[in-house]
Amino acid sequence: MNSSIDWGSATAILTAGLILGLLILFLLRRRKASIDVSELSAKRDALLQQLRELPEGSEERTQLELEAADVLRALDGVATAEAKPPRRPRPVLKGFAWGFATAVVLGFIGYYAITASGNKTDDVESRIARAKDLFQKDDLMGVFEQTNAVLATHPDEPRALTYNAIVRMAMGKLDEARTMLETATKKDPALLDAWVALASARTQAGDHDAAAAAIDSAIASHPNDAKRLHELLAQMRSQTAQPKTAATLPPDHPPMPSASVAPAATPATPVHVTLSFEGASNGGIVYVIARQEGNGAGHPVAVKRIEAPAFPLTFEFGGADTMMGEPLPARFHLEARLDSDGDAGTNNATDPRASADVAAGTNVTLTLR
Repeated sequence: MNSSIDWGSATAILTAGLILGLLILFLLRRRKASIDVSELSAKRDALLQQLRELPEGSEERTQLELEAADVLRALDGVATAEAKPPRRPRPVLKGFAWGFATAVVLGFIGYYAITASGNKTDDVESRIARAKDLFQKDDLMGVFEQTNAVLATHPDEPRALTYNAIVRMAMGKLDEARTMLETATKKDPALLDAWVALASARTQAGDHDAAAAAIDSAIASHPNDAKRLHELLAQMRSQTAQPKTAATLPPDHPPMPSASVAPAATPATPVHVTLSFEGASNGGIVYVIARQEGNGAGHPVAVKRIEAPAFPLTFEFGGADTMMGEPLPARFHLEARLDSDGDAGTNNATDPRASADVAAGTNVTLTLR
C-alpha cells in the first residue's frame, strides 16, 4: 500500500522557505551596496585631504589626483547603476508595513502547517477510540468503517490494521487478515491485540507452530501476561481441534459420526422488505442489518447499505448481503435504521429505526420511527 503524502504541509513549508530566502537575498544585496558606497566615500575623502596638503606640480600629487579620479568614477558608476525612474522616496512607514505583512504571512503558513498536522492526528486517534468502543459493543460494521477511514490516509497504522483484520477474520477472509496483522506487528511489536489476533488467525488456518510463535512474541513484550496468553492459546487450539479418527480410539469406543455428513442446508430465499418512514426524509443512509434471532445482540450476519432512499422503499435482502455470501439463516433478527449523518459508527439514539424477527423467504413491512 502506498503512503499518503501531505501536500498541504509540504507546500506551506516550501512557500515559507521561498519567502525567507528572497527576504535574506534582498537584505544581503542592500547591505553589500551600502558597504561599497561607504568604502568608496571614505577613500575619496582621504585622498582629497592628502591633495590639500601636497604642493602643486609634485609627482606624488599627480599620482593621488589619478587615484582620486578613479574613485570618483567608481562612485559615479554605483550611483548610475542604482538610478531608477524618478519616484518619491519610500517612507519609513511603508517599509515597516512590508515587514509586518511578511511576518503575518509567515506566521499564517506556520500555523496552518501545525494545525493541519494536529487535526489529522486527532482524527486518527478519535476514530481508533471509536473503533475500540464499537468493537466492545460487537458492532463490527462500525469498526470496519472507522478503521477503513483511518487506513485510507494512514495505510500502515497498526491499530487500525489490527481491528480491521479482526473484522475480516469474522468475514472468513483469513489470508487478508493474516497479511494485515503481520504488518501491524512489524509496525508496533508491542501491540498485544495484534499478536493475539495473529495467533488466532494462524490457529484457524491450522498453522499451530506459527500461532505459538506469535504468542511467544506477545509474551516477550508483555511478560506479566504470560500465563493468560498461554491459556488463551490453549483455548484457541481446543476450539479448532479436529475429532480423532476411529483408528486412534479405544477398541470399545462407540463409532464417531462421519465427518463427511454435512448439516442441512439453510434456506437461500431472500426476504422481501418494504420500508416506510413516518415523517419527511432529508436524505441520509439506510442500514439494514441481520443478526441471529433474539434480542439483536451479537455479530451481524448480513448488512445492506442504501444511499439517499426514497420512501416507501422496497428491496430484497438475502445471501448477496451476507458477510461471506452464504444463505441467510432460517430465522433472524432484522433491523433497519435511517442514519442522518452517514456514519455507521455513530448509531445515534435519535435515528429513526425499526426491527422484527423474520423468517427467510417471507415478506416483511417495517416503519421507521
